[in-house]
Amino acid sequence: MKKLLFIVIALAVIAGAGVMFLLGNLGGIIKGVVEKVGSDATKSAVTLEDVDLSLTDGRAELKNLVVGNPEGFESAHAMKLGLVRVVIDTSTLGSDPIIVKEVVVEGPEVIYEVSTGGTNIGAIQKNVDAYARALGAGGGGGEPGGEPAPEGEAGKKVIIENLYIRNVGISVAASFLGGKGVGATIPEIHLKDIGKAEGGATAGEVAQKFLDALLDGVVDAVSDLDIKGLEDAGAGLLEGAGKTIKGLFGGDDE
Repeated sequence: MKKLLFIVIALAVIAGAGVMFLLGNLGGIIKGVVEKVGSDATKSAVTLEDVDLSLTDGRAELKNLVVGNPEGFESAHAMKLGLVRVVIDTSTLGSDPIIVKEVVVEGPEVIYEVSTGGTNIGAIQKNVDAYARALGAGGGGGEPGGEPAPEGEAGKKVIIENLYIRNVGISVAASFLGGKGVGATIPEIHLKDIGKAEGGATAGEVAQKFLDALLDGVVDAVSDLDIKGLEDAGAGLLEGAGKTIKGLFGGDDE
């Protein structure tokens, strides 16, 4: 009887230590999931510097999330999300879907690179679209080509009540600009009830919504740039560069 009691106490201590280890390393777990899913979805290197998590009030901060470029693009990165703040309804943590009350993406920096093959943001958007479709076709988890996703990769679904993207800075990178940057800004983006109508959204679907909204804002801002200014910035390196840019951004040739 004493041996049995000792074993029970030992198991309780081990279980408690395991729980404390898990709670103490949730930031690392989140970091790994964000980097893995993000890299798979965008087909580019996604890194996250740090996660600050408070379980008691359901708040998290993701710091310095960087989305690299797909193959064929040369700028430093495609997007750098300086700070992402998340507020979760803690009462739904054991549910599916989880309710996320608010996501605020503050001060993202976007490098919109133009090459002969298209744009880096457009390439990333296509990759994320394909990833989201594969998840949907796989019934909640899957890879392009019909392969099932690793267990836990799709994760639980979420409903995001409010998503804000604020203070977006955009720079245009293209070889004909001769290393000179052309900048633009876009107004605040606010999306509501992501995944609500579908009973929840996967990580890939949320990324798709985010990128679709951001890309629309970026393209609108860049297409409003002074095309003559772009030609001047290029210092004649590419004749007709302005018309090329306008065509890429969906404008009409003059």
